[in-house]
Amino acid sequence: RFVVASKQTRDPVDAFSASVFRRIEDELREFAAESVLECEFKDLIRREPKVLTQTMGHASGAARYYQVHDVCDPSDDEAMRTHFGDGAATKRRIGVAVHPRFGGWFAFRGVVVLPGVACPAEMQFSEPIDVLPDVDERARVIDEFNFRHVHTAWRDCVPVAAELKYPSEAFLFFHTNDPTVRRGFLELLIEQSASLASSSSASSS
Repeated sequence: RFVVASKQTRDPVDAFSASVFRRIEDELREFAAESVLECEFKDLIRREPKVLTQTMGHASGAARYYQVHDVCDPSDDEAMRTHFGDGAATKRRIGVAVHPRFGGWFAFRGVVVLPGVACPAEMQFSEPIDVLPDVDERARVIDEFNFRHVHTAWRDCVPVAAELKYPSEAFLFFHTNDPTVRRGFLELLIEQSASLASSSSASSS
């Protein structure tokens, strides 16, 4: 469900994520749980994140993280041209995580660290499901994620049920980069929600 935060919240998604992770920490306080959000940076100038959530999602087996080297050798210019087109070697591409059920309609918002808990010696790495076995399809999804992100075709690289995709309000919010426009959009939703609540109360009385 799309979350509408108060006007004092700088980023409602980050604020809501932080509140959820704080509750998780409370539930796991006997393990001295610590959470790290994907929006936290250890270097603000270079915007270097504290954690690589997509990599951790892959390591957990939750979603497969596809990178250029999963298509071909990035140092092989001919192979790069074959799979990504002319000039491919000069463009930087980051990876994209794909979930077997949610496709690209999700995001990793953070991780919970249990500093006093050690993994058992027999614990094995859970290989995430390879939902894109074709290398050309991997190349297409990586390119769409990097250079045509707002078109969202990459999110549907696997069949995803309509009810699992972002609702229209969330879709518009996430694809609006201007913070002023985002704030106005949230305020409009708050007003609409208040109006609907008032109408519902009046009808029931």
